[in-house]
Amino acid sequence: MKRSLKRPFLAFVVIMPLDQRPLTPPTGAATTPQSPSIQSTPHSQGSSSHYSYQSQNHQSDYKPYLKEDLKHQYTVTFNEFLADILHLAPDWIGKNRPRISDIVHTQQLGKMVSKYREPVIHETSRYPPFIILANHVLDQLDSNTDSNICICRNDPVLVGGSRAERKPDVAGVRYQSLEVLERSSVDNLMKDGPVGACFWWTELLLFFEFKLVYKQLIVGLVRDAVTRNRSSSTSYCVF
Repeated sequence: MKRSLKRPFLAFVVIMPLDQRPLTPPTGAATTPQSPSIQSTPHSQGSSSHYSYQSQNHQSDYKPYLKEDLKHQYTVTFNEFLADILHLAPDWIGKNRPRISDIVHTQQLGKMVSKYREPVIHETSRYPPFIILANHVLDQLDSNTDSNICICRNDPVLVGGSRAERKPDVAGVRYQSLEVLERSSVDNLMKDGPVGACFWWTELLLFFEFKLVYKQLIVGLVRDAVTRNRSSSTSYCVF
């Protein structure tokens, strides 16, 4: 009969001096993690590792993280976007070239583009003309509302389903996402976004973030004023 051998149990007890023992923080002590330096670890220097902090930050605070993200950007061609992002057939452009040409050269589209390019003083003024323009093109390309994409305003509502607390300006969703009563339609979301029934990340197919560079706007307006003073011709700003 074989006897089993048992290893002796060893216990280690570490006794720390009183001045080195960890103490329970006093009641009311701040326990919220502070925003670490951009050079610190274990966070990466990109924005994805800094999803939420309690402190209020400004553009100057997160610009270094955005610059780090942009170091890894990759530009795709239009054909790559259609194939890899929208998953369209390789010959989609060829088959739809006449339809695309008809859309691009219409007076209606020209007016929509001109409306979108009008000077504005706040980026939110860009949302409606862009949404109208994008949905017009999508409607002309595909009349199947069961699978079609619609472009809607999301700002200033936080997207649900994540602790990231993000609110992209404009989002692309399926038409079925508008069947919720509080959303109703693209027009209903045009002013305040999906208030009372936020979009969830699982609903978003794509999203857009708008940025208005005031420096360019001011320079353009000054240039126009100088041009008008020097001649009777009218110049336009393109943003």
